[in-house]
Amino acid sequence: MCPAVCCTNNKQVIMYTHYLLGALGVSNPFKKYITLLQITQFQLCVFHAVVVAAGLFESTYPRMLATVQVVYHISMIYLFTQFAAKAYTAKGDKDVEGSKASGKKQK
Repeated sequence: MCPAVCCTNNKQVIMYTHYLLGALGVSNPFKKYITLLQITQFQLCVFHAVVVAAGLFESTYPRMLATVQVVYHISMIYLFTQFAAKAYTAKGDKDVEGSKASGKKQK
């Protein structure tokens, strides 16, 4: 099995376990690391797509789709990095998800 598929599957198990814990009302102290794991996965996807788009190895995957994938994953890296900066830094909101869910305004 392809290593990328294994990586994605493992990340999905971690994420859905996090969602399950949240649904059960359990606070997950590893939220920050799950976000960092997602950003890392997007970076690996960009690397893979660049390799395919550049034609560095023979692939049946269309180069144009690989180029689209590069743009898409760069946008995801940007969005997730912005979220992480706001949610997990001292300058950002302490609990972005909690404040939105409860309807309270941040000070």
